Amino acid sequence: MLKNDGIDANSHSSTPLTTDISRQADLILCFEREQISDLLEQNPLAIRKVFLFNDFVNACKHMHAEGPIAGDTAADKLIEIMDCVPMLRPFFAYGTRNRRPSSSITRGV
Repeated sequence: MLKNDGIDANSHSSTPLTTDISRQADLILCFEREQISDLLEQNPLAIRKVFLFNDFVNACKHMHAEGPIAGDTAADKLIEIMDCVPMLRPFFAYGTRNRRPSSSITRGV
């Protein structure tokens, strides 16, 4: 796919995520909850900057629909999104997947 877009990825290789890399990262996107669990076992302090890819995309879409994302730089905008994601998760988790909260949640148990 990259080659079709004129991008040469022959020299690319994956790098296992280490504790040091996760400490230095500003944002970590995972595709599965198990990846998040594994990451947090090795570095619990990464919890604020690790997200499911879809959750992060949905948060960006939601915030963009509300207007420009606050911040003068890309780093400022990233911080704004990361700060808002925990509050937005219930909305896009249920709304975009057409799932409903379990009865225990709706009853307040």
